[in-house]
Amino acid sequence: MSFVITLHFYSHKTLKEAGDRILRILDQINFWINKVCTYIIGFLLTVITVVLFIQVVARYVFSTGTFWSDELARYSMVWLVLVGAAVAVREKSLMNVDVLESLFPKSRVILNIFQSIIILVYSAFILYIGFGTLELVSAQRSPNMGLSMSFVYAALPVAAVLLILHAIVNLFYRKDRREEVKE
Repeated sequence: MSFVITLHFYSHKTLKEAGDRILRILDQINFWINKVCTYIIGFLLTVITVVLFIQVVARYVFSTGTFWSDELARYSMVWLVLVGAAVAVREKSLMNVDVLESLFPKSRVILNIFQSIIILVYSAFILYIGFGTLELVSAQRSPNMGLSMSFVYAALPVAAVLLILHAIVNLFYRKDRREEVKE
């Protein structure tokens, strides 16, 4: 009897260690995805700046304009905002109202868990809506550039998957959880 209990104890400990290892690996994947997203944001911001600069110069210096610049800037901005939201979730830099945290400082851990769950639910909804939208716009093309609107609307499910990944890591693998509990 004691052997079975001891075996069960070690298997539980081993499972916990395996789970912690998986979460650490997931956090590393999350870190590198976030780094790539940060580079994508920088690239998109550069594209928007250059394209709008070209448009302004073409319009005011040469009295002509480019027909594609407005669309490219708009679609780049959509991708930039949605990927940026995922980065903000990873870095915990979203705006939030911290009235409850200031009133009840010991509830910070519970409020952070609740926030991650809300982000998960919302992101799952966005993922569902995003795939539905992709089906609707699959045959459409943008008027000026002729770009498939599926590429533009793919920002929704891509951002939702990133948000879900970041929220899961924030929910289950929190390096700062020990410090929050001590406060």
